[in-house]
Amino acid sequence: MICLILGAMFALPGAAQTSATLTTSGTMSLGYDGIGLFGAPDASLSGTEFTLSITLDLTRLSGTRTGGENWVGNNGYGNPMFATGALTVAGRTYSWLIDSGSAYAGLSSNRDAVGMDASGKNMLDGYNVGAGAFIQTDGTTPRVVLGTDFAQTLVFDDYTLTPLRDHALAFYATIPYIPCEGCPGASGPEVFSTWFQADNPRAVWTASPVPEPATWGMLVLGAGVVGLARRRPFLNA
Repeated sequence: MICLILGAMFALPGAAQTSATLTTSGTMSLGYDGIGLFGAPDASLSGTEFTLSITLDLTRLSGTRTGGENWVGNNGYGNPMFATGALTVAGRTYSWLIDSGSAYAGLSSNRDAVGMDASGKNMLDGYNVGAGAFIQTDGTTPRVVLGTDFAQTLVFDDYTLTPLRDHALAFYATIPYIPCEGCPGASGPEVFSTWFQADNPRAVWTASPVPEPATWGMLVLGAGVVGLARRRPFLNA
């Protein structure tokens, strides 16, 4: 999973009922589809184009805003959070919803940076999923303006990462408990995973009102169909 070096990790929650979305796109620098979310299992994803979208309900996150750092989080596993996401690769989309896990998001005017990270168990298929990005530009454009509710739109494109960043974005999904046929005595767990990372992806940060419960329900229903459709080929293999 991507390691976020965030400095001040948390921030004051916004006054408005706000959700934030970080959408990234580009070409995978490294990637492997061990599960078979986007085709045959054990396929390489390196060099493949992708679009990844992560949305967090910021009203469930909290923190302290200090000196140009505006970060919110749920203080780790077991605390309130809600995240949705979708990864599209080669015309296929894998979706997830997480209501128990870990989440952070925020903006830095000091470093002209934006970041978001969410991980936990996917409510749609039980896989362990994590996705995160930390985009830090060369200090030219765009300039991050710290608002009270994160309600701004930022587009990061044609930028360079600082030397401290070896990658800007990562995603993983794992199936952790499948009997291992190759293990002694046919026992022990076998781990299947799908993951990728990308360098300097195009990124767009947006913020909007949190959807009403009925809207979340429709999202769960629609994403559930997608999630089950992606899962069935692997389980039937």
